[in-house]
Amino acid sequence: MRTATPQPHPLELWGYDMDIKPGQYIQPDQWYISQPLIEGDDFSPLRLLTGSGQNGGPIKSLAVRVDITGRTLQTHQGGRAVRVRITFLGDGEPDTHSGGWLFVRHR
Repeated sequence: MRTATPQPHPLELWGYDMDIKPGQYIQPDQWYISQPLIEGDDFSPLRLLTGSGQNGGPIKSLAVRVDITGRTLQTHQGGRAVRVRITFLGDGEPDTHSGGWLFVRHR
């Protein structure tokens, strides 16, 4: 029985950091600006800041899971980005999904 060897994302071969971790910026589709990922808790290892918490809003961050779906690097809002699927984790509610952008940095 052969096991598949994990292959790096094609953009890693060009020296881009494709690890999804706190500090990277995500822009869900239909959002006007990108927001940083922050460390999560036991429910979710990553959370996405909403921006409304800075203006006194009740929701400061959302629990998310991010999966890279794009295979090519594109220019988006002046930065280098790749397409992602963002899952907003529901706490007792069904999860919801959105497309979006992950802004990447060169190593």
